Amino acid sequence: MEVNSTKVTRTEPRGEPMLSKYDLYHRQNLRRNTNIDEDQELRSAMMWVLNMADGQNQFIDMAEKSSHNIIDLAKISHKLIDVGLLTEERN
Repeated sequence: MEVNSTKVTRTEPRGEPMLSKYDLYHRQNLRRNTNIDEDQELRSAMMWVLNMADGQNQFIDMAEKSSHNIIDLAKISHKLIDVGLLTEERN
């Protein structure tokens, strides 16, 4: 994926997708029972990508607004594309 010129768009722009359905979010009881949230940064970056995936924002825009690494945002986008939550648009 060419990070600089790629834009992504959500396939279903209304509401939040149920990420646990795609095995992208752990079950609530696991987090509650272990008191450990190792994936907090990953989840935060994923939420930023989903929020800004409107076909207008590039990864550099997402990185600047979210303070997440642009490479991490691109990797997360690949996962979201693989499960069908995003589509990729190249310029």
